[in-house]
Amino acid sequence: MVKRTNKTKSISSIIPNVLGPVKKKSNKILEIKLNWNKILNDDLSKFSFPNKIYKFNNKKTLEISVEEEKLLEISYNSDFIMREINRFYGHEHIELIKFKKILY
Repeated sequence: MVKRTNKTKSISSIIPNVLGPVKKKSNKILEIKLNWNKILNDDLSKFSFPNKIYKFNNKKTLEISVEEEKLLEISYNSDFIMREINRFYGHEHIELIKFKKILY
């Protein structure tokens, strides 16, 4: 017969430990993804999509995927995109924007 050394834990005690880190990391990017059309005008949001937020040189950086033929156009609008995202949050949340070409 095998003796148990650990007591059974309830699911409600485990869920905060599992979902806590996920909620903290993905909350801001999820908000941006859900409101992307509201943050930007239709011309820019049609061919771009936010991927992730990460630290680059101690700056909060937003990575945006863009269709290759529109990459130059949207890169000219990077200051506008950053202003609109920060206006959406009401404070300076994004300090840098990086663009990634969508591969088909």
